Amino acid sequence: STLMKISRKKLSKYARFTLFTGAAGIITNAILKNELNNPVVERINIPIKGLAPSLAGFNIVQISDIHMWPVIKTNLVRKTVKLVNALQPDLIVITGDFVTRFVGAIYQLAPELGKLRAHHGVIASLGNHDLLVNAEAITHALNNSGIRVLINQGVPIYANGELIWLAGIDDAIAGKPDLNAALNGIPTDIPVVLLGHEPDPADTVSLDERVDLMLTGHSHGGQIRFPVIGSPFKAHQAQKYDKGLYDVNGMWLYVNRGIGVITSVPLRLNCPPEITELTLVTH
Repeated sequence: STLMKISRKKLSKYARFTLFTGAAGIITNAILKNELNNPVVERINIPIKGLAPSLAGFNIVQISDIHMWPVIKTNLVRKTVKLVNALQPDLIVITGDFVTRFVGAIYQLAPELGKLRAHHGVIASLGNHDLLVNAEAITHALNNSGIRVLINQGVPIYANGELIWLAGIDDAIAGKPDLNAALNGIPTDIPVVLLGHEPDPADTVSLDERVDLMLTGHSHGGQIRFPVIGSPFKAHQAQKYDKGLYDVNGMWLYVNRGIGVITSVPLRLNCPPEITELTLVTH
């Protein structure tokens, strides 16, 4: 009958649609699962004006935005730590958002990050989530695991008979960043690397000619990126700079895509978790 023909036609369309969406779902899940749990290493050379020859090749490995709990668990952190250590870094830096919204996460995360190994140690800055959760507890836990947290402070790194200055500013959204305090006492004509969390303040930071390289995260690279248009998701204070290397008024800015994800969008597409190896080279 006509009714049966229509029903079969509809059923056939429905079957094709179900098969298509099911296959698309499986493929998408495979892609997303793969990207969410498999960090990639990005290798970047950073030319520094007046860099001492003995500092050429000094490598800084950066990770950011781990966002421990509820999506990110210990297995991804352990994988990340192993990949970072395999690079045999001179220095490791972590640019904030260790946790998402649970202070208890830091007590599971910090001991894992304590397994990071670099010739000149591990230095960190805090992010907006860290400040909103409990900056004091997070700082204390990280310090106890051998990770030095810089909040509007600087520290000299002596390497190969030369000096590099590492500074860290407070979070731009939830804190009170003080660049002058972070750069206080810096000798002239030495490389200065600044740790922050959000990238867009780089416009202001770059006006201070002492900073050679600013390392940030926060944007997660948008987490989901499309060809040509990039990511439709722009975080506050990461509207202008959302991933990769930028020359901002003669200062280098690097925006790391992060390791973790936000709870509301637990996906990564064309935007895998990132470990960055930044190598200082002569200009």
